[in-house]
Formats: sequence, C-alpha cells, structure tokens
Amino acid sequence: MTIHALTITQAAPDDPRVLQLVRDLDADLTARYPDEPGTGGAHLHPDIRFLLAEADGRPVGCCAIQPFPDGAAELKHLYVTPDARGHGIATRLLAEAERTAAALGHPEIRLETTVHQPEAIALYTRAGYTPIPNNPPYQDKQLDRCYAKPLPCPAHDGSAEESAYATQSAAGKHLAPSCPEAEAGMASGRRPARKMLHETVGGLPKQFWWLWVSTLVNKLGTFVVTFLALYLTAERGYSASYAGLVASLFGLGSAIAAIGAGVLTDRIGRRPTLLAAQLGTALFTAVLGFAAGQVAIAAVAFLVGLCGNATRPATSAIIADLVPAEDRVRAYSLNYWANNIGFGLAAAAAGLIATHGYLTLFRLDALSTLVCAVVIFVRIPETRPQTPAGAAAQGAAEPAAGLGTVFRDAPFMAVVGLNLLFALIFHQGTTTLAVDMGASGITAAEYGLVIGLNGVLIVVLQLPLTRWMEGRSRTGLLIASCLFTGWGFGLAALAGSSAWLFALSVAVWTVGEILNAPTMMGLVAELAPTHARGRYQGVYL
Repeated sequence: MTIHALTITQAAPDDPRVLQLVRDLDADLTARYPDEPGTGGAHLHPDIRFLLAEADGRPVGCCAIQPFPDGAAELKHLYVTPDARGHGIATRLLAEAERTAAALGHPEIRLETTVHQPEAIALYTRAGYTPIPNNPPYQDKQLDRCYAKPLPCPAHDGSAEESAYATQSAAGKHLAPSCPEAEAGMASGRRPARKMLHETVGGLPKQFWWLWVSTLVNKLGTFVVTFLALYLTAERGYSASYAGLVASLFGLGSAIAAIGAGVLTDRIGRRPTLLAAQLGTALFTAVLGFAAGQVAIAAVAFLVGLCGNATRPATSAIIADLVPAEDRVRAYSLNYWANNIGFGLAAAAAGLIATHGYLTLFRLDALSTLVCAVVIFVRIPETRPQTPAGAAAQGAAEPAAGLGTVFRDAPFMAVVGLNLLFALIFHQGTTTLAVDMGASGITAAEYGLVIGLNGVLIVVLQLPLTRWMEGRSRTGLLIASCLFTGWGFGLAALAGSSAWLFALSVAVWTVGEILNAPTMMGLVAELAPTHARGRYQGVYL
C-alpha cells in the first residue's frame, strides 16, 4: 500500500479502532502459537495508555504503555496490520511510546517478546533495547525474552494530564523517579549538544556502521576515476575526444552493472554481490595502470566501470534492509558523508601523488578496494529478507518481481527519468570538467584541490543540512538541488583560467548534490518493494 499521511495519536482503551487492532493481534499470535493460550487482557494495568497509528485516516497499528510497580514503563500490544508493514510504522509507534513514557516520568521502558519473533527482536535491538532477565509475570516462560531501554529525563511542562497520571501512579506505589540531570541544571549546555549528535548519528544498527567504515576505506583510495581523463590527456597524450570515449565506455559499464548487479542482489544476496564487485574492481583497476594502447585501455576502463558500479545496488539495498523507513534518509546521508570524506581526501592527495607518477594512484586505489572487501567479508552479514516459513502457503508472500515489473512501475520510472536528466549534468564533474580545466592551463595539483573541495564541503555541510532537511518538502528539496546544480556548472563557463572561479563553481553544485543524493535514495527505497530492492536500486543507479 501507498501511504501519504501517517498520524499517531493517543486513544482510549475502549476505542473501537483499538479493540479491533488488539483482536487482530490476538488472532495473529494464535496463528503463530496455536499451542499457547492467548493472554487477552491479562496483565493490563488500569492506567494503560494506547497509541493509535492511522494511514490516510485508516487504522493500521497500535501500541500501549503501562506502569510497572518499580516506576518503569512496559510496552504492550505493538502491532501493525500486514498490508501496512514495510513503511516504518512499528518504529514510529515504538519511538512515540518512548517519548510518551519519558514525558510521564518513567526512567526505563521494558517489553516482552518471544524467540519465535526474530523480526520483533531485530526491531527492538535497532532501537537500542538490550536483553534483561525475565521480569514478572514472564519469569517462568522459557520462550519469552524481556528487553529494556533507559529513557531520557523529561522536560516537564506541569500539564494537568501528566500530573494526574503521576498522582495515580503514586497512589498505586508507581513512583516516578527523580532526574539527576534536571536537578543538576545542566548549566554547561552539553546535553543539547549530545542530543543533537545522537539525533544525527544515533539509533542506527551496528552493521550499518561497518558498511559505513567499508565505504570510507574504499573512497579514501578513489584516485583513478577522478583523474582518468587527466591521465589520458596529460600523461598518455591522447586527445580529449578519446578521453571522452573512454569515459563513455566506463559509464556504459556502470549502467550495465547497475541493472545486472541489482538482479544479483535480489537473487543471490547482497553480500556475495558486493564482495564479487569489490574484488573485480580491485583487479581491473590494477590492470588499468599497466594497460597500453587505446583498445586495451578502453576495454579495461569498461570493466572497471562494470565492477565498480556493481557495488551500489547492493550497498543501497543493505541500508534499506537494515534501517527503518523514517531513518533511511539520515542513513543514506551518513553513508554519502563517508563517501565524500574519502573522496575529498583522496582527490586532494591524488593531485600531489600524480606529480610523482600515475601508476601509484592505480596501485593505491586497488589496495583500498581490497581492504574494503575484507571489511565486508568479516563484518557485513547477508541482509536479504527471507520469506517466513509457511508464508507462501498462506498467501502472505510478496509476488515475484522481475525487471519488467520495475520498468512498468510508472511513478518509479518517472523518478528514474528525472534522475537521468540530473545525472547528465552532474557527472560532467568527473568527466569533461577535468578536460576543460586542463585545457585552461589548470595543473593536476590545482585540479585535485578544486575537485577535492566537493568532498570537503560535503563533509562539513552534509550533517547540518540533513538535520535542516528533516520534515521539509521532498519536492522542494529536489527542485532546489536541480537549480543549484545547474547554476554551479553554468559558472564553469565563466571561470576562464582561474582556479578560484572553478572552485566557486564546484561549491555551488556541491550544495545541489547534498540536497539531491540522500533525498532521492530515500525516495527509491520507499518506492521499492522489499523483495525487489536490488532491482529498483539498480535501475535507479
């Protein structure tokens, strides 16, 4: 289903919409555990509070919190209807339940699940919950697992509703704990800074951060693609038209790889596709440094493009698999940030390294790609979603999706078409810009510093702009990104032989890149069905 507007509000326990969702949850649990009696309304406190999620006005999920005797909160009845799953609604409900519990003065939130619900355990683990000994009334249930998460101290506004709840809890011995941070006053202002940092980089799974590290390592050695045109014209003495042909073959390999790797990502898995692509890129990058003759160079450049771009659908699919929908733009921004930390440092260093010989660039590029492959092999698990046992028999499995299905998805293909137009302009930064700057008398070292400004600006601006982008119109962001990109490349026509004006041009179109990349990747991940993320990412990329 497509969701245009999602709202989460508090609802009474006897609200008919809540009652129906709880009945649906009981039916789901009965189907999962036919030999275990349902708990129904057992263990529910009179002060229980329900949260109701509605998509375009239709109830699609709920959860509840209630007080424990020791002052903690317990999460109950977290449920999302089957047709609304895959949109991050459970994560939104969980976050709202935590905010509600914190506002009511609870220092901790706890929950109970079972070993037969790995998807629920994965959700709670991603959200920062850790296992605890089974607390009453679950202490004697062998298959049950209890989890807990500390909550931040609330900034109480003294509302009548919270005061009434606290009074009821005190009467029942459910005393809200004191807040040492609030009592201390936090005069230093460090807590807001920590909160901002946590909101920017916190709450993402450990596997994502290993993927982030592998991206950074790989891009720290990205020397060849940036300097290929300059290498062919300045070092090897070939014409600008030949350099353009090689760049076209590199791009052709990238285009073929994106679609092919997207299919492989869905069929054989994200991890093997990513490993094979990295190993192939390392091999052919090293070979390109020794290739001689126009035909050999063009052929190997095609293979470098083929293997190099094959990593992107798998990487994007892994992020979509690991990260909840509402955090994906942030996750893609962070990964893009790592990409450009490496790119900025590599471009600046490559210009200096090239003055001592281009072969070293090819060797270091291949080495960094090999190190990236090692990190993936050791630390990145397979994340391709598996259809639960029996789901196909019950008709719950998602229908198969081939490339034809992707190409017939009209809204998605409209996004792809618009992205193609954007890419035709944007990728001049890695192709004809180097040739133009070289023809204008810009040295390799100067070019490296100018193009490295792109990565430096992304490192500095990506995170604050990502926070600024949250909650803003996606359409407006994409329009702004196109305008900045067009203005930036237009300025290059006025640069003449001035490295400073070329740097200004790069700075302007970099803002467009920062706005565009994570917004588009998040949109594609949202449009793609779970079982076809690789294919959708491949066609987009």
